[in-house]
Amino acid sequence: MTLHVIRRLKLEHAVSSICGPIHIVDETALQLQRKVYELNERIGESDMSLSYRNGQYYRSKITSEQKKEILKSLESDRIWLTENTTVIPAEGSRDPSPEWRPLIERFGSGFLDEIRAAEGAGFILLSEDQSLRAMSQADYVVPGAWLQPVLMRAMEKNIISEEAYRDAVVTMIESQFQFISITPQLLLSAVRGTKGHILPAAFEKLAKKIGSKIADLQSHAFVAYRAAVAVWNDQSLTGTVKQAVVGRLLERLIDERSLPEVRVIIYGWVQLENKRVRSGSMITYIVGWLRGHFINLD
Repeated sequence: MTLHVIRRLKLEHAVSSICGPIHIVDETALQLQRKVYELNERIGESDMSLSYRNGQYYRSKITSEQKKEILKSLESDRIWLTENTTVIPAEGSRDPSPEWRPLIERFGSGFLDEIRAAEGAGFILLSEDQSLRAMSQADYVVPGAWLQPVLMRAMEKNIISEEAYRDAVVTMIESQFQFISITPQLLLSAVRGTKGHILPAAFEKLAKKIGSKIADLQSHAFVAYRAAVAVWNDQSLTGTVKQAVVGRLLERLIDERSLPEVRVIIYGWVQLENKRVRSGSMITYIVGWLRGHFINLD
């Protein structure tokens, strides 16, 4: 999955600049070759695909023309792998501990290939699979990371632009990555330079990662507040956009929350505003927002 995102967003330079050259195991290249071969075998026929989204199964028809486009993309991926990656053996310096045995019996030993290769070669394991990273570090002592912090470092070093980083994060959200770190700077970048009175689609997608019942209330409330302050002080934005941003962030924070939790969020924002500035603060808008949403905190 990580390799797919790197490929689609053309992030190989950013990743290699931070982590070094990209290496893969032989099975990754072979798997792609098998896909190309199998698709070629049935290129003139229609097929059905089954997908699962938001708790429901969906069946879709794949036409011959669509398959040709997919084949073209896979062929391009195969060339990209050859030109941008190096195949290394899936060999570690030691055998896995007995704790791995149930997983190996169920899934086979192939899922350990990348871990073995990274451990044997002394490389970092770049993977979106948190469980795999945790197990590899605990058993093989392989350092691991996922793509977003690598891109954060690349942006800090001006290897990629803020816009490229934001586009990558939005793509991860669209691809339903479960763990995405949202910062005030990232939210601000999504509305910076906005003309008119409509919130950009990128901001809406980023804002959806704020809040929810399982989110850490204090952390998310502070990130949202910092972003709201930055937007509120941006003189290039219209008053409507500023208010829309603050309102959307508040909506995300209180969604699925009980009234006592809503009180904590709102009172926390008001206290921070009182400490920050005496005039031109967001308090008047927040009071009006509460009234407009029929929320009584008394």
